[in-house]
Amino acid sequence: MIDGRPYEPFSYGLGEDNVGFGLGTFDTGGEPRAVLSRFLSEPSRHAGWTYFVLHPGTYYLAVRPPQRSDWRAYERSLQTGPRWRIDVPAGAKAVYAGTLSLTGAADPLLFGDRIMRSIDADGSRVEDERELAAAVLAREVPAAGEPETVLMRRWREGEPIIVRTPGR
Repeated sequence: MIDGRPYEPFSYGLGEDNVGFGLGTFDTGGEPRAVLSRFLSEPSRHAGWTYFVLHPGTYYLAVRPPQRSDWRAYERSLQTGPRWRIDVPAGAKAVYAGTLSLTGAADPLLFGDRIMRSIDADGSRVEDERELAAAVLAREVPAAGEPETVLMRRWREGEPIIVRTPGR
C-alpha cells in the first residue's frame, strides 16, 4: 500500500519493477547487494509472488522503492533500507518465508499513476499465507512439493548480523 492505496510490486512494462530487493549473504558479510527478481509465471508475477534460489543459511532481505538514480547509488541505498532476516533450513526443498506487506509514500506520475518513494518499515509486516503459497507452488512447480514455512522476521539496525557458512 502506498498512501493508503493498493500498489502492484512488479510491473508488466519494460521499465523497472515497483520494488527492488537486495540480499545480504555469507559472502557479503550480511550487507545486501542488489538481486534480480524471479517469477514462476506472468500470472504469479502479477499477483506479487517472487522467489530466490538460496542454499541453507541466513540471509538479509533489503527492500527498496524502484531505482531512481545511478546503479551504484541504488546499491548503496540498500544498506539503509528496511531489512528482514530469512533463515533457510538444511534439507528444505522449498521454503515459504512469508508475504511481505509493505506500506509507504509515493510521488505522482504524469498520467495519474504513483511510484513508491519510501517504505515505512514499521508499518510493513510479514503475513502468513502458507496455504496460498503452497497452492501457487503446486500449480507452477508441482515437483517442488509442499514448502516448509519459516517466516522472515524484521531485522533492525544495531542487531547483530549472523552469517553462517552456507550449506551447499
